[in-house]
Amino acid sequence: MGDAAFYNRSVTNGGLKVPDLYSISNSIDPSTTTAYPNLGERTDAVYLYGDITWKNMLTLNVSGRNDWSSALTYRDGHGNYSYFYPSVGLAWIFTELPVFQNSSILSFGKLRGSYSYTGLSAKPQQTNTDGYFKLQDGSFNNANGGNQSVYGFSDNILRNDNLKNELTKEFEIGTNLGFFKNRLNFDVAYYKKNSYNQILSFSLPQESGVTSQALNAGNIQNQGIEVLITGKPIESRDFNWNASVTFTRNRNKILELAPGVESYDLDLAFGNDITSVARVGEQYGSLITGYAYSYYQKKDASGNPVASPSNGKKVLGNTGYGTTGGYYTFVRSQDYDGTRKNLGTMMENYLASTRQDLSYKNFSLGFQIDAKIGGLMASGTHQYGSANGSFTNSLFGRDEASGGVSYTDANGVTQHDGIIPDGVLNDGLKANGVDLGGMTYADAVKQGLLKPIPAYAYYENLSQWSSGIREYSVFENSWVALREVTVGYTVPSKYLSKLKINTLSLNLTGRNIAYLYKTAKDGVNPESIFSNRAGAFAEYGGFPLVRSLGFNIRASF
Repeated sequence: MGDAAFYNRSVTNGGLKVPDLYSISNSIDPSTTTAYPNLGERTDAVYLYGDITWKNMLTLNVSGRNDWSSALTYRDGHGNYSYFYPSVGLAWIFTELPVFQNSSILSFGKLRGSYSYTGLSAKPQQTNTDGYFKLQDGSFNNANGGNQSVYGFSDNILRNDNLKNELTKEFEIGTNLGFFKNRLNFDVAYYKKNSYNQILSFSLPQESGVTSQALNAGNIQNQGIEVLITGKPIESRDFNWNASVTFTRNRNKILELAPGVESYDLDLAFGNDITSVARVGEQYGSLITGYAYSYYQKKDASGNPVASPSNGKKVLGNTGYGTTGGYYTFVRSQDYDGTRKNLGTMMENYLASTRQDLSYKNFSLGFQIDAKIGGLMASGTHQYGSANGSFTNSLFGRDEASGGVSYTDANGVTQHDGIIPDGVLNDGLKANGVDLGGMTYADAVKQGLLKPIPAYAYYENLSQWSSGIREYSVFENSWVALREVTVGYTVPSKYLSKLKINTLSLNLTGRNIAYLYKTAKDGVNPESIFSNRAGAFAEYGGFPLVRSLGFNIRASF
């Protein structure tokens, strides 16, 4: 059975016999061990493959696989546990034609195409743990005063007795081209992939007595191009240079979910203040939040929008949750007009990478650069570090030298840490009997109606848990990283013969050297997303970039 096994958790009791010796056997009292089962599954499969080639030029290959999965088998033995997925491919090496045999330019050329199905089972034991009607914990007194047991669905999940395997259909066409005796090579592919029958958990109304049900649903489409270019720009006796470049551009779109369902939550950040969602008609991973900035819209007495020079500016006012010092701060969009803003997608625009290897006689140098361009990330480190004044973004306004505005506080003391927020005041606010609605904060200060906000309060209110704007800590996550550098030296054989060594090479390798470019703010590591779940987009106190250095010696005798 797949991963069917147990893992144990042991703890000491009563402290340690020998101080600082951290061992279970060093427990003063007998240690406690608890065993936990890992849910397992079994998959049996039959696989067939065959190909036919004509004149070393045209090749047709066909494959088929049938799986029998225990994860889609129910307790009573029924289930859609058997599923078949085939594939077919055709490749034509057109440079085998006589017209290309003596070409000094085109060395190799191939066109290829394929169409394939791929099946995927459910989570282990999902069909045998979800939604079974059983005796629940607890009881209640019925109308006759008797004690009544409580029955319900396990985990408050409504069981689905007809789950099927997920299925992906993919079409791909591509070409391989080699030029100048294969010193320059191109591998280009276009693909279109649709994933159906994904096993998703959908929320149900609380009145039903259950919270969710797993359904086969969805049609998610991914399409894009992949390009690999390899070459040997310089090839000589003493000096050689090998290079490769990859480029990937993928576009995904949610074509369909379940009947009547237009949106599906993928992952959360800041509690559930920001949600990554799959929405029909949009890209996968749109980030939705009601904790975004709100923008002013002036209205007439009937509540109809009217023109105003203040329209479109960020709104300042009370939050309803309290603020540090009672100062006005930016109003969240859901508190201003009930809207939840689409901040954009977490998905990148494209990925790229290059590897360069150079050698001169016995010395070698290689390096790799990776890049990710586009896509959003959320940062808990940035949000709460800003509130605490831990980042350089909170330096502005701390004193006159940093742009702080001077003002006299409530105790008559002159302060120099004032900040005038860029925004307009919410409707309904008044100061000294003057209506502040739609007035810029700067104008209110000029008229003596309000004072500048102390820097500590401005930054804390902007990003603390109770009043913070989560959009403030969502930013583009593009980066270019120097991923690896390797320097090597191969010792000439004339120095090794007396040592009875055939070959000896020395290599120094550094990994994750530095970011050459990144858009993540205030030192946040753009690759520190806290989870590898498909919809994850946030980091919380993630590790900084961790460099590693390694020295390698290889010898043969």
